Amino acid sequence: MSSLKEGGPHSFRFQNMWVRHHSFLTTGKDNRSQPISGSEENVASKERQYENMQTTEAREELHAAQATCRLT
Repeated sequence: MSSLKEGGPHSFRFQNMWVRHHSFLTTGKDNRSQPISGSEENVASKERQYENMQTTEAREELHAAQATCRLT
Protein backbone atom coordinates (compact mmCIF):
# COMPACT_ATOMS: atom_id res chain seq x y z
CA MET A 1 0.00 0.00 0.00
CA SER A 2 1.43 3.33 -0.93
CA SER A 3 0.62 6.77 0.36
CA LEU A 4 -1.76 8.93 -1.63
CA LYS A 5 -1.13 12.66 -1.99
CA GLU A 6 -3.29 15.33 -0.39
CA GLY A 7 -4.03 13.65 2.94
CA GLY A 8 -5.14 10.28 1.59
CA PRO A 9 -4.55 6.90 3.23
CA HIS A 10 -1.04 5.99 4.28
CA SER A 11 0.60 2.59 4.37
CA PHE A 12 -0.14 0.43 7.40
CA ARG A 13 2.70 -0.68 9.63
CA PHE A 14 2.18 -3.30 12.29
CA GLN A 15 3.88 -2.51 15.58
CA ASN A 16 4.86 -5.49 17.75
CA MET A 17 4.11 -3.47 20.87
CA TRP A 18 0.39 -3.74 20.03
CA VAL A 19 0.31 -7.46 20.88
CA ARG A 20 1.24 -6.62 24.48
CA HIS A 21 -1.68 -4.22 24.90
CA HIS A 22 -4.35 -5.56 27.28
CA SER A 23 -7.17 -5.30 24.73
CA PHE A 24 -5.32 -6.46 21.61
CA LEU A 25 -6.91 -9.91 21.29
CA THR A 26 -10.41 -8.71 22.16
CA THR A 27 -10.21 -5.84 19.71
CA GLY A 28 -8.94 -8.12 16.96
CA LYS A 29 -11.71 -10.66 17.52
CA ASP A 30 -14.36 -7.94 17.64
CA ASN A 31 -13.16 -6.39 14.39
CA ARG A 32 -12.96 -9.72 12.59
CA SER A 33 -16.54 -10.55 13.56
CA GLN A 34 -17.90 -7.34 11.99
CA PRO A 35 -19.67 -7.81 8.65
CA ILE A 36 -17.84 -6.31 5.71
CA SER A 37 -19.51 -3.48 3.87
CA GLY A 38 -21.12 -3.87 0.47
CA SER A 39 -18.31 -1.95 -1.20
CA GLU A 40 -15.68 -4.25 0.37
CA GLU A 41 -17.62 -7.30 -0.79
CA ASN A 42 -17.79 -5.79 -4.27
CA VAL A 43 -14.00 -5.33 -4.30
CA ALA A 44 -13.49 -8.96 -3.21
CA SER A 45 -15.85 -10.09 -5.98
CA LYS A 46 -14.02 -8.00 -8.60
CA GLU A 47 -10.66 -9.34 -7.36
CA ARG A 48 -11.86 -12.93 -7.85
CA GLN A 49 -13.25 -12.01 -11.27
CA TYR A 50 -9.94 -10.45 -12.32
CA GLU A 51 -7.95 -13.46 -11.06
CA ASN A 52 -10.11 -15.75 -13.22
CA MET A 53 -10.29 -13.49 -16.26
CA GLN A 54 -7.35 -11.12 -16.57
CA THR A 55 -8.81 -8.75 -19.14
CA THR A 56 -8.57 -4.98 -19.39
CA GLU A 57 -12.29 -4.72 -18.65
CA ALA A 58 -12.00 -6.85 -15.50
CA ARG A 59 -9.01 -4.79 -14.31
CA GLU A 60 -10.89 -1.53 -14.89
CA GLU A 61 -13.91 -2.85 -12.96
CA LEU A 62 -11.61 -3.85 -10.09
CA HIS A 63 -9.99 -0.41 -10.01
CA ALA A 64 -13.40 1.29 -10.06
CA ALA A 65 -14.60 -0.89 -7.17
CA GLN A 66 -11.43 -0.12 -5.19
CA ALA A 67 -11.86 3.62 -5.76
CA THR A 68 -15.50 3.47 -4.65
CA CYS A 69 -14.51 1.54 -1.53
CA ARG A 70 -11.89 4.16 -0.60
CA LEU A 71 -14.50 6.91 -0.85
CA THR A 72 -16.93 5.24 1.53
